[in-house]
Amino acid sequence: MDLTAFSTLPSVLGILVSTFTLLGFGWLWWRTESRHVLMYRIWRLLHGRQPISDPEISAYIDEQTSLMSFRFLTGVQVKTLESARQLIQWAKFHDVEMKAISWCDDYFDPDLRRVRLKKLPPAWVQRLKIVFTSFTFLAAVIGSQGIVINDAVLKFKATSRWFLMNNEEAKAISLFNVGILHKSDCQANARDNALRTSFTESEVKLLCTKLENLDIQRYVQEIVKTQRLIFAFIAAVLLLITWHLFWNCMKGVAAKRLEKRCLNPEVTGGQCDLNFDEK
Repeated sequence: MDLTAFSTLPSVLGILVSTFTLLGFGWLWWRTESRHVLMYRIWRLLHGRQPISDPEISAYIDEQTSLMSFRFLTGVQVKTLESARQLIQWAKFHDVEMKAISWCDDYFDPDLRRVRLKKLPPAWVQRLKIVFTSFTFLAAVIGSQGIVINDAVLKFKATSRWFLMNNEEAKAISLFNVGILHKSDCQANARDNALRTSFTESEVKLLCTKLENLDIQRYVQEIVKTQRLIFAFIAAVLLLITWHLFWNCMKGVAAKRLEKRCLNPEVTGGQCDLNFDEK
C-alpha cells in the first residue's frame, strides 16, 4: 500500500515544535525588548559551552544575561542592571510589588522610579477606553456564536436581506419575531408565506427553489464550514483588540494608584515632600 500521500503524526509534530519554538523566541524578544538571549543561544550552539576567555567581555555578557532575565521575569524594562538593583531596593522599601510596576508599563519610568505624569491619559480618555473595551468584548462574544451555528448565514443580492438557512427551513435575521419558512410550506401560496414570514414573495420563491433542491444539505454544510472559520478569525481579532484596550485601561489605573501614593523616587526615601507654600 502506498502511504506517501499521507503525513504521519511525528512529521506534523515536528512542524508544530519548530513553529512554537520560533514563536517562543519571538515572545522572548518582545518581552525583553532585546535580541541578546537569541544571539547568545546561537553563539552557544555554534561554539559550545566553552567560556569566553576575556574576563571583561565575559562579565559584560553575564551582566546582560542577568538584565534580560530580570526584564523577562518581571516585565519591567530597566535599562541597566544597576537600575534593576535600585528598583528592587526601592520596591522593597516602599512595599510595592514588581507586578504593580509592570502593569504601569510605559506610564512608569523604572530607571527614575517615578510615574510619567505627562503621559497619563485624562479621566475622560480612560472612560472612553472602558466603553470601547466593553463594546469590542461584546462583539467578540457575539462573533464567537457564529462558530457553533449550524445554519448558513446568507444574503439576498437583490434585497440585501440577511437570513439563516439549513436544509429544512429559512429565517430572516431580525430583532423582531419573524416567521420561519419550512420546506413543507413551499406547497402553499408564495404570497401567504411572504405575509407570514416577512420575506418578500420573490424571496419566498427563491428560497423554496433552494430548499427543494436535493443538494441543499451539502450546500449548507460547505457554507457553514467556511463561515465558522470566518467567525473564528473575527472573534480572535476582536479578542486581541479587547485585550489591548483592557491592557491600556489597566496600566492607566495601575499608574494612577501608584502616583496617588506619592512615593519618593530615592531608593531609601520616604513619602514625597509636599510644598504647602505653593499658591
